[in-house]
Amino acid sequence: MDTRLINVQEAGVTGIVVRLEGKRTSDIGTGGTTLTAALFNTDFALSASVTARRGPTGGATSDGAILFPTVLGTDEVTNVSVGQTGSDLVMPVGLHVAPITLHATEGFKLTQVGSTGVAGDMAVLITFGVIEAN
Repeated sequence: MDTRLINVQEAGVTGIVVRLEGKRTSDIGTGGTTLTAALFNTDFALSASVTARRGPTGGATSDGAILFPTVLGTDEVTNVSVGQTGSDLVMPVGLHVAPITLHATEGFKLTQVGSTGVAGDMAVLITFGVIEAN
């Protein structure tokens, strides 16, 4: 699983630094806005057991452990100044970092911590693979 923040701002803003935390959840999120995954390979169908939500109102209970923290500055940066492909890798990478593996009934959530008065516009791109049980 790979998680990236993509700057989609079209004008400079006076922003702030925000903290985000990636956590594993022990149950599936409910409520909120259902998101539809864009398949990179349309030869395969995504299992109905794989779901995504923006702002779940129920479920998505965190197990408490932070898989990774990150910070993001939204001050005076536009997609023009960083390029259309400008993105920040949110997850840690390196020789000693194992990939995040989620099992049935587990999930992942990226949560903003602290300040809620964020200016700017970012998209989150999460890429993942599914291994079907035999």
